[in-house]
Amino acid sequence: MQITFHFNTVGKDNTVEKDRLRMDVLQFILFIVLSIIGGTIGQKLRLPVGTIIGAMFAVGIAKTFQLLTLETTVPMAFVLQVTLGLMVGLTFTKLSVYQLRQLATSLVAVTFSVFLITIGSGLLIATLSPFEQGVAILSAAPGGMIEMATIAKTLSLHAPVVIMLHLIRVLSVMTIFPILLEYLHRKEIQKGGSPYETLGHH
Repeated sequence: MQITFHFNTVGKDNTVEKDRLRMDVLQFILFIVLSIIGGTIGQKLRLPVGTIIGAMFAVGIAKTFQLLTLETTVPMAFVLQVTLGLMVGLTFTKLSVYQLRQLATSLVAVTFSVFLITIGSGLLIATLSPFEQGVAILSAAPGGMIEMATIAKTLSLHAPVVIMLHLIRVLSVMTIFPILLEYLHRKEIQKGGSPYETLGHH
């Protein structure tokens, strides 16, 4: 009786393991499908970084309603981070030593000013909001959403929060700056300036 019970237990364990593996595979397929659908919708809507935003919302909504129970694993995070690193690396352009020397002074000035503004803005956001300092500083950084989200994920910070704050920043700039520039443009014309000079055309 004990031997029979032992074999039955082993058989049940194997069945449970197979069912769990099947569910993991189905969840991964659902994850890929939702990411593609969300990314496609975001791209069609022409949102800033719409592919990433769409995929994030699609997966996030599915997780909220418990349609998707897949969790991030170390191998998955490694592959995604390597892929993002490759994408960012491909955007680099080749510069000669002479060009780097010409840009040296500007690079130092820009780096120093961006560092001060980012740290100051991040600490201000952290003071006025419930976000931790790391999230606030990454959200205030002038880098792209992809790069900042990658850093946040690497540092185990809340990458979705960083992406959302950057999205709000981009949308605000795209909404407010055209109105502001149009207002300044009209003021310049009223003062008698040439519209072509105002726009920087000669």
